[in-house]
Amino acid sequence: MNGNSTDIDLQDYLYGNPYDHLYAYDDILDYLYPSGQHENGLDAASNQPASLSFRVALGAVYILIIVVCGVGNLVFLVIVGRYKKARTKTNLLIANLALSDFVVAILCIPFSLDYYVINDRDWRYGEEVCTLVNYVKMVSLHVSTNALVVIGIDRYITIVRHRWRRLGRTSAILVSLGVWIASFLIAIPSAMFSMVQPAFHRNNAFCGVVWNFPS
Repeated sequence: MNGNSTDIDLQDYLYGNPYDHLYAYDDILDYLYPSGQHENGLDAASNQPASLSFRVALGAVYILIIVVCGVGNLVFLVIVGRYKKARTKTNLLIANLALSDFVVAILCIPFSLDYYVINDRDWRYGEEVCTLVNYVKMVSLHVSTNALVVIGIDRYITIVRHRWRRLGRTSAILVSLGVWIASFLIAIPSAMFSMVQPAFHRNNAFCGVVWNFPS
């Protein structure tokens, strides 16, 4: 790191003095491992594997999310796609939420299950898959948020500004397309800063979004 610069070098950030930034590097660590005795500034408990009972419970939660979120949203999408009467403007807007949640359930949650439960915080799928998973997570987040904003505006027009022209089905489709395009673009930085790094506290690899930010 240059003495005249206020930028934090990524290697200094991850390895030079990692303990002050632990939760920026692995923010679920505190929930997986309760506080214990400290050794050299690092929680001694973080070097220990999670208990079998905890991993079984966490795995059950992940599997429940995959089943409920995946199957439930898929059923809704099939109904909207198959039955013309179900393709109302409101259902088309809600379909954005269902699709984004479904993609996360089948693509992202299984990797979280493997990372936190099966391999006990060890990423084994390489940089490309890490980037894809983090990118999809962020796209889904923005799609959900933007779709809710559109639904809120539509409800406001319907209830408060009923004299205004309301969205039709064609407009809802175009707006939904815009929501997805905007979300794909906004999420690009998450893909750019995704990386796989060796965890400094264990002999494992960590997949995450690490920002090289000014101090």
